[in-house]
Amino acid sequence: MKQLIQNISSSESKIEEAPIPKTEIGRVFVKAKSSHIFAGTERMVVDFVRKNLLQKAKSRAELVKQTFENIKRDGFLTTIQTIRMLCEIDCFDDLF
Repeated sequence: MKQLIQNISSSESKIEEAPIPKTEIGRVFVKAKSSHIFAGTERMVVDFVRKNLLQKAKSRAELVKQTFENIKRDGFLTTIQTIRMLCEIDCFDDLF
């Protein structure tokens, strides 16, 4: 299996062989015949990761606004729990 490896500090990207992830109960492994890498998207990810917290907040002002609206409506702890849950759903780090 091939995997895209990005070095955030040098902006270098390379494709390397990687072991096939083990399947687990409740998970599905899909074999892809081909995949596309878009340089603009990868560059955008590198640029975002390099930003400090304030710069990230400025670049995603609508999301920050929505978070504060949720805090007002649902409370701080509920909003934090929701954010953590969404991060767990969207996180694929455990696959590699």
